[in-house]
Amino acid sequence: STARRDRQEKPELYGRAGVDWLVLADPAHDSPTIQVYRLNADGGHEEAASAVGDESLWCPLTGADLTPSTIAAG
Repeated sequence: STARRDRQEKPELYGRAGVDWLVLADPAHDSPTIQVYRLNADGGHEEAASAVGDESLWCPLTGADLTPSTIAAG
């Protein structure tokens, strides 16, 4: 599935390529989420920030405030 690929395969590929940041957004209608990951010294990504629904998230990558429900609404 796309969700499995986004959460399992892509972070590993991006880590090997040296991609510093990874942002995953899931627009699920009942519980939209945003997760921001940062590349660590081991070449893997660790969660730097996350938010669900109407929670606000300051994204260290963009410097913007993000709200999952607003993004999910389009």
